[in-house]
Amino acid sequence: MIYDCIIIGGGIAGLQASIQLGRYNRNVLTIDAGEGRSTLCRKYNNILGFPGGVSGEELRDAGVKQSKGFGVEFLYDEVTDVHKEIEGFTITTKTGKTFNTKTVLLATGVKDNLPTIPGLKECLGLSVYICPDCDGYEITDRKTIVIGSGDAGAAMSEAIY
Repeated sequence: MIYDCIIIGGGIAGLQASIQLGRYNRNVLTIDAGEGRSTLCRKYNNILGFPGGVSGEELRDAGVKQSKGFGVEFLYDEVTDVHKEIEGFTITTKTGKTFNTKTVLLATGVKDNLPTIPGLKECLGLSVYICPDCDGYEITDRKTIVIGSGDAGAAMSEAIY
């Protein structure tokens, strides 16, 4: 089988793309490694239609369900190789599966490089925040510490002050 499109990444952007392509009656496979910021987010407060907030898990589950309703296929695996063919691409996954597609859409998102501090992950979205766009409003007028380095750490500090 040759897919019209293989989407690499099943986060928010990849799911939105899979919904749209499914609505256009395209033959789509979305491959998701189950990593990235949306898997960590306890509550997005900046998503249209969710004034009380929505977790990354809830949003991803809803996106998968909606995509499947339009015939989109899902595979939970990691892509290890994308090879350009004369016509289209061959995609290889970590488990050794191969797929052919006319087009590839990269929606690999953001994977945060979190420090190895015991208990840090359990505090995400409660007292530790990783996204100034998602969480900046929640820390307005609160004392805040930025843990970061280089350009990314400096940009985070500038973004919240």
